[in-house]
Amino acid sequence: MVIVGGFNELTKKNLEQCHIEHSWLEKLSEVELIEQYQRCDMITFISTIEGFGMPILEAQAVGRPIVTSNVSSMPEVAGDGACYVDPFDIDAIHRGILKVIQDINYRNILIEKGYANIKRFELTKVSNMYLDLYQNIYSASAPRKF
Repeated sequence: MVIVGGFNELTKKNLEQCHIEHSWLEKLSEVELIEQYQRCDMITFISTIEGFGMPILEAQAVGRPIVTSNVSSMPEVAGDGACYVDPFDIDAIHRGILKVIQDINYRNILIEKGYANIKRFELTKVSNMYLDLYQNIYSASAPRKF
């Protein structure tokens, strides 16, 4: 298991007690982060609170299946391109990970849907959405002529 992100002593202790081989990587450059995504078999992003969930899109962009939470912003970000699990249910997380590992067809569907999903977040689409929003705000606040 490779963990990318801030170090957590309690998590390290739990991994060691369960005899799970792991490494912890922090402060990666963009190139190093992309390399880690490309090296992995899947991404697990089992978070309970996220502002957006960028690792979901990063995983989808490099064609990796993702197991993520069915709460917070994760479903809105991942669309149909993720295996959703209850982040408070260890058995559900275990079943989700096993399904992605064992069911090649399901795994390939997630990857395909992930590639389709990231198109919603292309720079031109997002820029145009912001432009539309600003134009609507401007139009609504402009003085009206009678």
